Amino acid sequence: MRTIYNLLNSIDVKRGGLTRVMFERSSFLAEKGFDSKLLTIDYSTRYQEIEKELHDTGRLSKKVNIINIFDYYKQKNTAGNITLDQINQYTISNKLHEAAYLIEDRFYISREARYFNEKGMYVKYKKWTKEGTLSFIDFFDETRAKVKREIYHQKGYVQKVTYFDRAKGVPKQELYYTEDGFCYINIQINVETNKPYLIFLFDREKQNVISFGTSNPNLLFHAHWLNELCGKHEQKPFLVNDGIFLTHTVMKVDKEKAFRICTIHTNHFDTPFKYGSPLRKSHIHLLENFHQLDALVLLTENQRSMVVKQFGDANNTYVISNSTETDDVKKFKGNKDFNTVSMVGRYHKDKLMHEAIQAFNRIHLKYPNVKFQLYGTGPEEENLINLVKKLNLDNKVIINSYTTDLAKVYGESLFTVLTSKYEGFGLVILESMFQSTPVISYDAPFGPKDIIDDGENGLLVHSNSEKELAEKNGAVVSKSR
Repeated sequence: MRTIYNLLNSIDVKRGGLTRVMFERSSFLAEKGFDSKLLTIDYSTRYQEIEKELHDTGRLSKKVNIINIFDYYKQKNTAGNITLDQINQYTISNKLHEAAYLIEDRFYISREARYFNEKGMYVKYKKWTKEGTLSFIDFFDETRAKVKREIYHQKGYVQKVTYFDRAKGVPKQELYYTEDGFCYINIQINVETNKPYLIFLFDREKQNVISFGTSNPNLLFHAHWLNELCGKHEQKPFLVNDGIFLTHTVMKVDKEKAFRICTIHTNHFDTPFKYGSPLRKSHIHLLENFHQLDALVLLTENQRSMVVKQFGDANNTYVISNSTETDDVKKFKGNKDFNTVSMVGRYHKDKLMHEAIQAFNRIHLKYPNVKFQLYGTGPEEENLINLVKKLNLDNKVIINSYTTDLAKVYGESLFTVLTSKYEGFGLVILESMFQSTPVISYDAPFGPKDIIDDGENGLLVHSNSEKELAEKNGAVVSKSR
């Protein structure tokens, strides 16, 4: 069975867009008989929980597993279960009351406690989870500078220890431990930049140490892992990179060990986002070196032609558009609400959601029963909430959190709105159309005009202005009456 690795920085449950694309692609390939896996490079203690929730909710095929770099080396270096010494140490550490200290006991209020020595110095802080298991302990010196943090696994062992720079109060060294107490990674951190400058990887079986540094230790560490992972296969696997910032890492993977494929999920131009504009800094290395890859995958023919025109044709560029689930089981079975307009996406300034709200503000008095529902998460959420209040639209425009029940959101809506400055494709357009809901979208590069037949299955706002958007919103609402 041929293996396909899909690489991204991180994965979490409450994410759409690119993450959702990865889930659907990986699930599709797994159902077609491929050994499809998701790879992540961040440190998180939640991947087992995340994978289970994704499987249980049907967002990810149960045939697809998540492999995290830290979990991989943790498992590789685990020789047994938690030891008796570790259990005894945890029993002591987990105690709320310790005879040698004066204690500010806030356990039943906020699951925390502060510890003072006989001289009155604040020396230790403990935090427990809401279930009552020890989460971490902070240790302080005589100047009240934090010097160490011990982070505990719910099973009752130390899984990570961070040492802090006394003067700056920032991490300077991180140690990662297996369940049976073996340190498998040591990360040295530059206290000026807060970035790793040296990484040590320990191999328990071979009793050796590999170091990565000093210019870009993360890149070298991640590339080492990918080479090790891909090198295990008799049949060369496919390595698909979905994280643009991991381009350098994928380029470091031995081409004899994997078919290296990079994808572009967004507009590669900076403002004004059209041919001739400056390139995004994040995309320069990929676009100047994609001829070294086995494939560069883009989402539209329009974007592919621009890349080839500017950088030459290496006969390795392909167009594979995003897709969405089309199983009738996923089709919304309820009724349309002709008084609901919706918008789904990341709350980010480049999505121009404030313009969508302002466009709605132009028509809401004429159509007082219509409500505008937004769903997402992101840094602009508070600004959008404040705008709604400023326009006195509290009961008309609702800023909702991220939802996974997109079938209901799209299916109930009269139409959906997209106001992005730019797109790579516009998956939300496909998802809305599948639920028989048209989209009114800015004519952003790339995607909307590749999907929407203007006037047939949606409307394009060619001027990309809230005034024209308001006019087209009003026209569709009026026609539904």
